[in-house]
Amino acid sequence: MNKFLGWLAGAWILSFSMAQAQAPAPLPSNVAVQLTQVSRIVERAERSLGGAGVAAESSKIETAKAAAAEARAGMQEIARRYAGKYAPDHPDIAAMQNRIAALEAAAGGRAVAAQQAQAAAQQQAAAAGAASGDWLARLGPFVIGMGRPGHDGARYLVPSATQAAEEMQKRRGLYAAASTALAEYRRANLGAMETDELRQVASDLDVALRQFGESCVQYADQDLAEADARIGELEQFVREQDAQIAAAEPALYPERSTLEHAQAVLDRAGGLVKSADPRMTALASRLDALKKADVRLRAARAADTRLRPDAYAGGDAEALKRFAEQVVARAQPGIRLLKTALVSPDWTEESAVEWTDTTRTALRHRTTRRVTAQVAGRLNATTRLYTVDVRQDRLSSGAWGPTVGHVMFTDPMLEENVK
Repeated sequence: MNKFLGWLAGAWILSFSMAQAQAPAPLPSNVAVQLTQVSRIVERAERSLGGAGVAAESSKIETAKAAAAEARAGMQEIARRYAGKYAPDHPDIAAMQNRIAALEAAAGGRAVAAQQAQAAAQQQAAAAGAASGDWLARLGPFVIGMGRPGHDGARYLVPSATQAAEEMQKRRGLYAAASTALAEYRRANLGAMETDELRQVASDLDVALRQFGESCVQYADQDLAEADARIGELEQFVREQDAQIAAAEPALYPERSTLEHAQAVLDRAGGLVKSADPRMTALASRLDALKKADVRLRAARAADTRLRPDAYAGGDAEALKRFAEQVVARAQPGIRLLKTALVSPDWTEESAVEWTDTTRTALRHRTTRRVTAQVAGRLNATTRLYTVDVRQDRLSSGAWGPTVGHVMFTDPMLEENVK
């Protein structure tokens, strides 16, 4: 037993000696101090590079590169000052060299990635600029106001209505064009290709269109109030004439211009309010009743109804008369035409912005010219005077389109009044 214990003690002493022989000698204290300072430099850079702080990526990379260079210089200083006092391949020295190399590699890799990201961002910005350029040129003029670079008075949409008829027509045309352009832009859905500038312009245009629409509604309300007042005056006139007839006194009939003006005001409002607006429905019903009353009163004054004299002397006068007669013949098959006159002295032009269809989802700008004709005719034993609207719309080429027309009014008359 004692022999075994002695052997065991000897073996332990031998292994301890061998372990001491294999362990590296500690670095000299002054070298260890210098190495610790280098370690702190590297550690700060490692934390900065790997952290999620607010510093920019380029700043982190430059800090890491500078720290790696400072650490390399520190290691070189250790090697110069303490050469021969420690093993150059000491594990602590090798570990620090490896940390510095890793820091340099990380900084270099991040720098390459940053350059690639910057190049990609520049390419995307260039692509976005190209994609947005055309839209900026198309949408921008509608919202670039007076005094700003790029302002174009002919294309700028003033975001409010006006009582000046010609200017209002211009604004309505711009509103229609701007609405179409903005809708097409939204359908294009540029996504990441949309620049901040284009996004702002589109937002500004959306606001301008909304403000213009709200202002037009206010003006429509004014038109509805005016139509209500004019229709009320005509209703009072009809009541007075009916009282005259009841008293066997001579009665008058309304001036056609008053009915036409009331209709024009109502139509103007109708272009700006929803088709189901109950105010429009009520006013239109009252105006229809007035038109029927007008027919009734004119029938009572048939003996006073006469064809107005010719007033138009244009080179197309005969063609226009023949067209007006065709309109009446289509409306009253079998009629015998007696006499036709163009009672307008010349063409009158009007421009309007109107809905393209009953859904009221799109507007168009229209320019129309018209003349008024009167055609006297007899159907069976009844003679009537037909007032015909003859008109042409301007084509996109600038020329006038085909002639169209319709019977606006039909009045009873005595055939002997046709001269």
